[in-house]
Amino acid sequence: MSVRESALELVPAHRAAEPNLLHVVFYPDPQEREVRLVEVIDGSPNSGEALPCRFARDETGLVPYPVVVVELSPAEFEQLEEGKLTLPKGWVREGREVLYASA
Repeated sequence: MSVRESALELVPAHRAAEPNLLHVVFYPDPQEREVRLVEVIDGSPNSGEALPCRFARDETGLVPYPVVVVELSPAEFEQLEEGKLTLPKGWVREGREVLYASA
């Protein structure tokens, strides 16, 4: 299973766990070592920075890669889109893909 396929597997579970989830954006890892997601959640506080939360790979094999999630408020996501907020080192905009967007 590729990193992208693993990211797609995570989206339904994240949507079920977080009813205020507005967007899930996948950022490819050039080395294919981890799943990188930006999740935009209505009601998230504005911290002013993109702080990654890291999770170990699923030992059962459902998601065979570590997962890194950056949770942003809608305002922070707008700042990210405008280039006013930066993602963790090594995350690049090229190749990013919206995996979920609420209606």
